[in-house]
Amino acid sequence: MENVKEWAAALETSDRFDAVHDTQHIYRALLEAMAFPGTVQDIGPVIQKLDDSLAFNRTAAGIALTLLDAEVSHAVQMAEAALLPDYIRRMTFSPVAPMNDADYVFADGDMDAEAIARIIQSVKCGTHEGPDASATLLLKVTGFAEEQGTNERRLALSGPGIAIENECRVVGLTAEWLTERERANGEYPVGIDLILYNGEGHLVALPRTTNLKEVER
Repeated sequence: MENVKEWAAALETSDRFDAVHDTQHIYRALLEAMAFPGTVQDIGPVIQKLDDSLAFNRTAAGIALTLLDAEVSHAVQMAEAALLPDYIRRMTFSPVAPMNDADYVFADGDMDAEAIARIIQSVKCGTHEGPDASATLLLKVTGFAEEQGTNERRLALSGPGIAIENECRVVGLTAEWLTERERANGEYPVGIDLILYNGEGHLVALPRTTNLKEVER
């Protein structure tokens, strides 16, 4: 009961973040992102209601409040790992799990190639009988460029939810994520889904059903 009171009080004092309506807003944005891969969704106005004293990414906090509860587990492999897991446990009751058993994995988009390979080789990819028993990876990136920049990755997307081809430009995403994603998703329906987000509340989904290739700048 004390944990429930703490959760309610924290949300009440976080500039009126509504645990029902605002998480519904975020959930709809996530559904829209999954339905239309590569399109940038904006939950910025909602996450701005969260406590601005949080010492980690508020987009990650908003996503965690929306997707996580006591029935699903999570792992965090981020520079913010010292703070985010405690927040998630207190606010959602989601248990921390080993990487190979976590339902949701928070990681940095700019990790080095070796660390990325370790994560992808460890996470759950589901089975042919139960493809939904896989992990969703939530990657923090710098942003989504509207115009060509020097540090961006231009991604050409095709597949379900995309009429012909969609282009998405991402800043702060190591190429190894794309290489390892392709390997993990090689035997559909087994695979993983990626959700990319930045600190301003923009997010993009890359479901396992999406064909992805990097375009030369």
